[in-house]
Amino acid sequence: MIFVYTDISCNACTDSLIENCNLLVNKSKGKNTIIGIAYSKDLNYLRRFTRINKIQFPFLLDDSAKFIKNIPLKTLPVILMVDENHLITNSYYINPQVKELNHAFFEAASIFLNN
Repeated sequence: MIFVYTDISCNACTDSLIENCNLLVNKSKGKNTIIGIAYSKDLNYLRRFTRINKIQFPFLLDDSAKFIKNIPLKTLPVILMVDENHLITNSYYINPQVKELNHAFFEAASIFLNN
């Protein structure tokens, strides 16, 4: 499973994230393999955001920042790969300036999800 945490504030980061995650959902065996977690104060904004951007995976709302307070993230969005034992096996930060690294990560994530 892959968890994606974002605050939806960096347009370039978010665009790259959504595009690649939607492709990953379509490539993966199970459609419930990616779960988004959004730091936002407004559930209606998150609903509009997911509808407008045609996001194909569920998003949970972290409106009180409980998730982000417990994990020392230096940058957002972050992607966490979680194995069947519920252990984080890999993490990745989206960098819109380095598209080839983003692509390589999502190729590896596709293999991870389909094994």
